[in-house]
Amino acid sequence: MSKNIWLFSLLWWAHQIVAIVSVFFLPESTFLTDHDIGPEAQLIMGSVGKILVALVLLPFFLAIVLWRQKWARWVLLVSFILSIANLLLDPAGLQAANLPSTFIQYLSVLIGAVAFFFLFSSSTRMWFYKSPGSNEGSYTSGAMSGGAQ
Repeated sequence: MSKNIWLFSLLWWAHQIVAIVSVFFLPESTFLTDHDIGPEAQLIMGSVGKILVALVLLPFFLAIVLWRQKWARWVLLVSFILSIANLLLDPAGLQAANLPSTFIQYLSVLIGAVAFFFLFSSSTRMWFYKSPGSNEGSYTSGAMSGGAQ
């Protein structure tokens, strides 16, 4: 696995985990409270929703990392951009009660943006053209083959 793909993997999962953690800082939704959904249920619903999103995106992540499918990185990028649009278009995000959650969500976006930087870097493009079984030019090839040849 190339170093950039390894960094993408690490940062993409960090982005997902930080997004899940941001749910714990959300204030109570008055809409859900009006429908007799308490704060505990709201927390569970938000957490389960974020986990389900991560699980839906998991096959595309695996297609990138394990099977070197270039098209899958575009699917993840589009989903990432849509999540940013959702965050930016939420007018309640900048209210004082929501600032801790908004800050954590923006941190998640920053981590995700760095992850996609590594995924779309020029050295990563060549990695997609090699066969999946090839360790040639990979991050771990020197360690697996016993060092320098």
